[in-house]
Amino acid sequence: MKKQHTSWFAAVAAGAFVLSASPAAHAVATLMISDGTTTKTIADGSVVAGSEDNVPLAGIVSYNSTVSGAIGGWVLNIDTGATYPAFGSVPTSPNLTLGFQNGYNGTNATGGPGTVLTLKFSEVGYLLSDSSFLATLGATQIQGGNDITVQYQAFDGLGNTLFQQSNQLGSTLSGSVASGSSTTSIQGGLPTPYSLTQVITFTYVGLGGGIANGGGALVSGSAALQGTAVPDGGATAALLGMSLLGLAIAGRSKLQTA
Repeated sequence: MKKQHTSWFAAVAAGAFVLSASPAAHAVATLMISDGTTTKTIADGSVVAGSEDNVPLAGIVSYNSTVSGAIGGWVLNIDTGATYPAFGSVPTSPNLTLGFQNGYNGTNATGGPGTVLTLKFSEVGYLLSDSSFLATLGATQIQGGNDITVQYQAFDGLGNTLFQQSNQLGSTLSGSVASGSSTTSIQGGLPTPYSLTQVITFTYVGLGGGIANGGGALVSGSAALQGTAVPDGGATAALLGMSLLGLAIAGRSKLQTA
């Protein structure tokens, strides 16, 4: 269980040292986890007891229930969000990734089927206006059959505030063993700066052979949101072609006069 999460985190952490840059002043990236009764809000770099950020890198926020405590019947939570300056490099390259490993124990919990855990990751200050956003999800049930469903949504926030949900980016991705992608293109421009938010909803739906064979389940995976500039109809390529042609002509002239 831990090995899968560690591999994902190691890749993100390694990229943090390569891609980090000095961003403009902004509110810190923030992770929020809630079962409807207990809500944990973890800001980047937080040292608040019970809401500690377990990764001391700017742009990466991680919650680990073995350190900060379980959330209701969700007895295992290892959730890590990454964005700029660690991932995506700068606000003009929007990129959020949210890795998760969440387990529900049906025996020790007061709830049962229908119990929900909501995971959110958000950051402000993004500056890419004409954007094409790609949302992707991959999830695997490690224990408990298909007893946890996963639903993923991504949003922009036109007021540039954390967790704001102005417009959904792409369609809702969901399933028990989930994977998929969805793209949204925004031309005419998003007002900048804006915020981005990922929302993943986990629902325990059964009483499988899960955690310690006591009735429960464990799911692991990741969700991403990546923004790229909308193609400009070939204008950039044409300009580059003209520039290369100019260099070729200049080089030929020098050869002829040599």
